[in-house]
Amino acid sequence: MNLDHFFSGDWTFIKKISTPDLIIEGKAAFKIDDQGQKVFKEEGMSYECYQHYFYQIQENSFSILKFDHSVLHEFELKDHSFPMILQHTHLCGQDSYDCKFTIFDEKRFDIFYDIKGPKKNYTIITIYQKED
Repeated sequence: MNLDHFFSGDWTFIKKISTPDLIIEGKAAFKIDDQGQKVFKEEGMSYECYQHYFYQIQENSFSILKFDHSVLHEFELKDHSFPMILQHTHLCGQDSYDCKFTIFDEKRFDIFYDIKGPKKNYTIITIYQKED
């Protein structure tokens, strides 16, 4: 699977947040910026929200970087068959963001977060579908 090709173009998404109970529909896109970096932007249409990440892609791995270019997640592909299930935990202070990134096929991926901490206990699942 060509990750650079997969992480390109326009996508739609549905994001389900457990607390507060919220469903957000929106648009997302992978674009190349002026510095040649792959940028992922997500914008809610049914509820105002916005995400902005950088994706660094290698042949068998990829990293998701926050806007300040610090690493949020790193994933390594060991098997290129569908579904590809990738996992990583990001620690932020006393909070943990357990991420399960699943690539189902050439046109769909999901990101599931289980967020825990002294003042946090919720889940987020986002389902992305590539537009034709």
